[in-house]
Amino acid sequence: MDIQQHQNGAVLTLLLAGRLDSAGANHLDAELAAVVRGGGRDLRLDLAGVSFLSSAGIRILLTHYRGLKKLNGAFGVVNSPPAVREVIELSGLSILIRDETPEPVAATAGPAAEPAAGGGKTGGETANVAAVVRTPGAGPLRCRLIGDPGRLAVGRGYDAADCRAVAVTRETLAVGIGAFGGGFAECRGAFGEFLAAGGAAACQPTDGGGTPDYLLASGNFIPEPCLLHGVVCEGTPGMFFHFEPWAARVPVPMSEVARLCLDHAGADSAALVMLADTAGLLGAALKRSPAAGDVPAAPLAFPEIRQWLSFTPERAHVGSLALVVGVVARATAAMPASFFRPLGGAAGSPLAHLHAAAFTFQALPDGFRPLATAMSGLFSTQRLQGLLHLIHDDRVITGGGESLFWRGNVWCGPLASLEVAL
Repeated sequence: MDIQQHQNGAVLTLLLAGRLDSAGANHLDAELAAVVRGGGRDLRLDLAGVSFLSSAGIRILLTHYRGLKKLNGAFGVVNSPPAVREVIELSGLSILIRDETPEPVAATAGPAAEPAAGGGKTGGETANVAAVVRTPGAGPLRCRLIGDPGRLAVGRGYDAADCRAVAVTRETLAVGIGAFGGGFAECRGAFGEFLAAGGAAACQPTDGGGTPDYLLASGNFIPEPCLLHGVVCEGTPGMFFHFEPWAARVPVPMSEVARLCLDHAGADSAALVMLADTAGLLGAALKRSPAAGDVPAAPLAFPEIRQWLSFTPERAHVGSLALVVGVVARATAAMPASFFRPLGGAAGSPLAHLHAAAFTFQALPDGFRPLATAMSGLFSTQRLQGLLHLIHDDRVITGGGESLFWRGNVWCGPLASLEVAL
């Protein structure tokens, strides 16, 4: 199976030649997956050169038709030879045949998009942002800091008095050290990296299993994980934007996404949730629960740190879909140093407390979706692979810098208040 690509405006046509049998279908499947991953949303298959179409080929056509429909895209076949067209029609899939002039991809229903200044595209040094969607009536988010993340560094563990149950509603954004269970006694040996957004909560247990777990709000059920310390925001992020790189093979750093959030929010601090195709995550994760009762005098000093924290020696989860949740702030903002650290190495880099959950890859729709809808779809269809606290790796020579992304959808909103409750 030979495949050639031809771009005409927003429409990408793949010209096929050969047999679209099982082997050819596998080749086409990989090619289409790469196109969609690269941002292609309006696709046509020119079958003029196809001499045979099997059921395996039909399956691939139907799979990608459905997949692009979910992404608010368009997919169809053109120039089908009579024998090939007959197979498509007899299979009851005439809906795939698009011999007419291609229609533009329909925009996603939702709040109106706000055009970029001057009618063009805006963004940062490496990120291209086409427009921002603002949700009417959404106000600033309330934020509170709970617990003391500095206790572990000085050899002080946590006990039952430090355990707080946090209700994860569809308007809750949270990151920290937490666990799922019926109280401190049940969670004591499992506390690890935690995040929550849009009615979904995820945690990386430290009880030896190594398998991340999650809970979804549904009906009258509201997850109530236990947190030792963390950042908890309440409210609806009122802004949404989609970003892509300005240039091919130049991924967007996390610090730039943070700046875009702050600029669009017009604030010194903002909460954010991001779903993005990752070029690599850099972070750390607890290996042992700080509430288990065996905390040494200096667990984060060498060599004990090797037993307590795992670091990414190089960018991890490349090619995954990352869910990033947390709070970002301008370098000039007065944010507690125990919770917020610089995202990058450059002067003026935003401050942040961000956690990331890595999932199996799924192409993202470009248009607006309510956050709770996006979270429900993500956790229901993709496999959760792991959680990290994102960091800027500034080690001399071996440091990897910061996390990088190819394209993503971002929900964000300014903070109205920052309550500190240590």
